[in-house]
Amino acid sequence: MLTAAQLEQRRSGIGASEIAAAANLSPYESRWDLWHKKVNGDDFEGNDATLLGNCLEDGVAQFYAAKRPGVRLKASPTLAHPDHPWALATPDRLVFASKHARRPSRLLEVKTAALNWTGAWSSEEDGIPEHYICQAQWQMFVAGAALGTRFDRVDVAALVAGVPGFYTVHRSEELIAHLLAAGLAFMALLASGEMPPIDGTDACTAELSRRFPRREQEQREATEEERHKMFELIRAREQAKAGEEAAKLLSNELVASADGHRLTLPASWPAAESLYGQPQRCGGGNRVDVAKLRADYPEVAAACTVETASSITFRTYTKKEKKPA
Repeated sequence: MLTAAQLEQRRSGIGASEIAAAANLSPYESRWDLWHKKVNGDDFEGNDATLLGNCLEDGVAQFYAAKRPGVRLKASPTLAHPDHPWALATPDRLVFASKHARRPSRLLEVKTAALNWTGAWSSEEDGIPEHYICQAQWQMFVAGAALGTRFDRVDVAALVAGVPGFYTVHRSEELIAHLLAAGLAFMALLASGEMPPIDGTDACTAELSRRFPRREQEQREATEEERHKMFELIRAREQAKAGEEAAKLLSNELVASADGHRLTLPASWPAAESLYGQPQRCGGGNRVDVAKLRADYPEVAAACTVETASSITFRTYTKKEKKPA
């Protein structure tokens, strides 16, 4: 968990958990979100997921160490790259190969994920969400330069739906170069005082509302380009409304036909992945064995079970969801 001083330091740079957003590779945070946070401050004070992640971090780290007798873990301060002071990283732990080793040999990142987020993880060695891979690469880049050593791997100790797992992210110079270029471009944008290109994010909408308050008494005729955009906006809203109405109709029809049952799709059904949305995996791959989860971890299963009256839930992955710890 970062201190107030570390959070203030991060406002002037890009941390490892933010670099994916700067590179447009984060499903939770856009470049606009990151820009808004740097310019206006971060108003996100955390939620139950981040609080639980902070509470479990030390225990998961100790579990990782217990599985590797002889290693020593040490909490890391916020580090800055000597050639790019804005490039920051705060690895969860520095990993020393032995109790007497003077330099850390690798880094450790601790993650927790809820039951409805398991699809983003797989059993592969580097089977973790893409934005976490970016975070690990940035940590190797920044921490290695700051500590005068080279890190070629980051171990990730994860607790996914109550099930522990270990992953390894190996160093990629190509990805690091891509992230550095994105970071430099983002810092140049901040220095220019300009806004990012306009998009449809909430952060963009909020900033435009602040900069351009509506003046109801002042009118002017729209330009030809603005007229075209106004007609496109009307059409888009009509299509969105029609889509919402169609979705509600289908949902109600399924609730009625299900007669209180929870409907499932066969894993081999080709349309399953597109219906459920990323990161659900269908047609092979990895899935959560719910029966085993309930048998071996009844408390976790009970905590993640919601009783509803004649309804079904399609779990989807949206950019508006807050990032888990």
